[in-house]
Amino acid sequence: MSWLNFSSWSINVKIFVIILAAFMTLNFINTPLIIETLNNTSRQAFQRVVTENALRQKDAIDEDFRLALSIVEQFQDSRIPYLSMTQWLTRSDPSTEGFGVNATQTKATADRALTTEILSVLPSAFRQAWLIDANGQVISNVTNFIDPRFSVDVGDYMDASDTPAHRAGQLLGEGSEIDRRVDLVVEQVADQLSIQFITAIVSNDNEFYGTLVVELNNVGIFINNIQLSGANKDIYSFIASPENGNVAISLDSTQQNLINLNTQATRSSARLQEAQSYTSGNRQVIGFYTPLFDDFRNDIIFVVELDESIALQGLTISVVSSSTTILLLQIAFLLVVIFIINRLFVKPINVVTDTIRAIGAGDLTSPFSINTGDDEIGKLVESIIELRQQLKTFTADMLSRVDARTRDLQVTQEIGRAAISETELDRLMSQVVNLIVERFDQIYHAQIFLIEGSYAVLKASTGEAGEQLLARGHRLGVGSLSVIGQVTQQNQSIIARDTAASEVHRQNEFLTETRAELATPIRLGSQVIGALDVQSKVRDAFDDDLVTIIETMTAQVAIAIENSRLFEQSQRRLQEFEIANRQRTQHNWADFMNSQRTQQIMTHAGAQITNDFASLRQHATETRQLAVGSVTDRNTIPIAIPVIIREQVLGIIEWEVSEHEYSQNHILLAEELASRLAISLDNARLVQAGRQTADNERIINTISAKISGQTDIEQILQTAIQEVGQALRAPRVNVRLQQGTSRQNGHQDNDH
Repeated sequence: MSWLNFSSWSINVKIFVIILAAFMTLNFINTPLIIETLNNTSRQAFQRVVTENALRQKDAIDEDFRLALSIVEQFQDSRIPYLSMTQWLTRSDPSTEGFGVNATQTKATADRALTTEILSVLPSAFRQAWLIDANGQVISNVTNFIDPRFSVDVGDYMDASDTPAHRAGQLLGEGSEIDRRVDLVVEQVADQLSIQFITAIVSNDNEFYGTLVVELNNVGIFINNIQLSGANKDIYSFIASPENGNVAISLDSTQQNLINLNTQATRSSARLQEAQSYTSGNRQVIGFYTPLFDDFRNDIIFVVELDESIALQGLTISVVSSSTTILLLQIAFLLVVIFIINRLFVKPINVVTDTIRAIGAGDLTSPFSINTGDDEIGKLVESIIELRQQLKTFTADMLSRVDARTRDLQVTQEIGRAAISETELDRLMSQVVNLIVERFDQIYHAQIFLIEGSYAVLKASTGEAGEQLLARGHRLGVGSLSVIGQVTQQNQSIIARDTAASEVHRQNEFLTETRAELATPIRLGSQVIGALDVQSKVRDAFDDDLVTIIETMTAQVAIAIENSRLFEQSQRRLQEFEIANRQRTQHNWADFMNSQRTQQIMTHAGAQITNDFASLRQHATETRQLAVGSVTDRNTIPIAIPVIIREQVLGIIEWEVSEHEYSQNHILLAEELASRLAISLDNARLVQAGRQTADNERIINTISAKISGQTDIEQILQTAIQEVGQALRAPRVNVRLQQGTSRQNGHQDNDH
């Protein structure tokens, strides 16, 4: 599936895919940015809408609330209705004097006052009103209409002593502030809130008689004003009181399902200047919240919210649709661009590519089949033509240089192999300089100097001139004004490219044709041990490549010289070791024979030999080889084989073999037996010598142990004499202590 390989696509397809991918990437990047930008703009617009709706609704709620409050306050200021409340409260208690006297008439008067002075003044603002006496009993109540969802269920003589309204009334009645003060109580009723005005009924002497409770109509005060939210049906409003449970006042059940009472709106007591975005449950909303009824101590929060995802949904769809249209237009534009690029650039580039491939294949003569101009394509064609010509010249030069370097490397390898294979130092150096002259055409003379003391002494040189220089012992001082003197002192290559102008070249009467000279140090590590000197009849004959070749060759020569020296040294040490080993073996066997108190040890087997082996024995001893005698009159052949260990003849094996049984196999067997016998005899001697050494050590330790515990000189001497005599089996042993002398500072002292 080559079509999946991007590199195999044509440039038209690549440009199309790349630009299309760029457009799509830009769209992919820009679309979310555009959506986010538009969302932010739209979000700000919706925040303004929500803010305007919230402020408009809050103003309407505040206006109706202040109107309802003014009605209650006017009732407080109305003396006659207020007195009727006081009379009813004082007569409603059965324990008080006058209970029941005109009670019905007094209650009717109080109910009428509540109805006419409060409920009927603004029916849409109030639901009901009731009186609670000082003991917490409801003694009177009137209502516009009762909705169980919103109103407190109040009946006559109901116990309200534990209600928030009664407690608030008591606090007002017992307070030291201005009497007939109005307070606000929020109470949870079912799944809604009951908001009540509270005022204390007190006498002129500030005696608390009871509490007047007026419940606000949620529909009239709140819900009717919430309906002013405007044209956007997705905006919803509600009133919440976090201290009274998870309940709120909202328009309908649909909005009730959207309300979340556990958000920053219901938890905060802050007052916003404009709407904000925050989380409500699992939704992001644009909301505005602010406390209501600032004149009272309450926790009523007014909240207006708009679901952000619903508000921005249409905008996102519109942006995506617009982006798709833009992408299609971009693709159409891209096709036009590709067509133009193909006409102007792709076709000429293909021609140039074919020509470059021909150049890569080695064809440097193919013509261009394209009309060139003065634009970039034309300049490219001209550059390729120029490059092709340069490649021709460069290729020819490189081939010539590669051939020369290959030849030089082969010569270097040949010289290196010759140097490594030769172990004799003089032959090694002579062979190296001769190979250099033979293999390098520009070099006509080569020579090697080795440092001896303060001079560089010529050790190998080519031609007749070299023989004459070697014959007279040619040498140059280290550090002298010469190429060799400087290279051995400075430890770096010295080149005299033109000997006529060189300050370090010294003219040699045998090498008058020299016009250029190169010398490289022969060194081991950092130590200079000599120099390789090559000379040419041509000025400036040594270029950098040839210098590198000669230096590499010099390093190989240095290793070969050191190897030759080490070989000669190792051979010399080996010879010295073998001589010492033979002498030690000869000495050890001499000691052994002395210990045996005999000049020879001889044994025999088989028939007694009557033939005289003296001449054969002498011949085998001198030549250290098997000696075979002439056939005897008994038709036997005498044989003498030396027993040799470490080049030392230990003895001779002599025997006679029947003439008809004599063969080369007998000779080989005899030689092998003699070799094995020599090894076995020497091993036996070594074992015996080891045992003797161990016995001597044991005897010495025994004698030392016996005399080390003695402190008396006579006893020590006596013990030593006895033990030594026994050990040496000597019939008599004497120990004599003599007076010794020593000189210190010119004086003589005698010690005993």
